[in-house]
Amino acid sequence: MKNNNNKKERGFTLIELMIIVTIIGILAAIALPAYQTYSIRAKTAEAMQFAGSAKITMWESYFGKGTMPDDNATIIDATENSMISSKFISNAIYTREDADHANIVITFENMSSYANGSTLVFDFSAIVGNIDFTCTGGTLEQIYRPSSCRSGS
Repeated sequence: MKNNNNKKERGFTLIELMIIVTIIGILAAIALPAYQTYSIRAKTAEAMQFAGSAKITMWESYFGKGTMPDDNATIIDATENSMISSKFISNAIYTREDADHANIVITFENMSSYANGSTLVFDFSAIVGNIDFTCTGGTLEQIYRPSSCRSGS
């Protein structure tokens, strides 16, 4: 009769496999929301680049003419068209508030169900030799905004 005690067992038991699957499930449940937030933030960061470009356009107009550009100015049309060329921005609307203030409201698309249709408002102000902007307005949730656009930043 052959002794089976010397035989080495190979493979995983069902319990070990269930533990591994559970651990992977927990990690996925934590990582997926974090990845979605990161992905949306990366897409909204593109809007910040466009806002920086718009700031230069407004600075040139303001310090050339002494006022913010008019709503129907050619440079504003070009700025709006540049913004909507992004696959994440569906609409960009410039409004001149007065000679020293203007804003651009952008609407996001192709983000995720959490951010589609959300807006971000860039408020531009002429202040002592410079154009400054804030972006705390709009309907985009705070968690998805670039850090400089969150309330309290």
